[in-house]
Amino acid sequence: MNVRFYRKSLAERIHAIAQKRERIHVTNMDAREFLVKRLPHGRERKRVFAYLDPPYYSNGNRLYLNFYEDQDHRDLSRYLQRQGTLHWVMSYDDAPFIRDLYATCTISPLPLQHSLQQKKQARELLIAPSHVTIPDPVASIERREETSASAQGEGFYE
Repeated sequence: MNVRFYRKSLAERIHAIAQKRERIHVTNMDAREFLVKRLPHGRERKRVFAYLDPPYYSNGNRLYLNFYEDQDHRDLSRYLQRQGTLHWVMSYDDAPFIRDLYATCTISPLPLQHSLQQKKQARELLIAPSHVTIPDPVASIERREETSASAQGEGFYE
């Protein structure tokens, strides 16, 4: 992976996450199954934050054994948008179909660089309901890196 990180700030972020490890649960479940079976119901949902990473829409059938059909993507979208108190964020590939499904949500582009076999630029979307604020990822990442580099004189590595 060819992603740039500042060692000190990355270490600080990992340490901050480690402090909350008892409250973090990672699963490998289908998104809708996870939301229905693993999350609390009713008012307790206000206390939950869920990050979802459903199968890509474009080329999903080539990338995953358990890919989503169009109806699966629609079902997930409908379910999520009916959850008035749940705080959630998801990443998805940038496709017109996905943008249409989540048109009433906050959608923020997230540029990525993949480098498994050859370097190529890609763009994903961060999607959240209107009651969850997500920053502009590119601007906030660039500002944080510029501030960190100038304050610490620290470079990045690849």
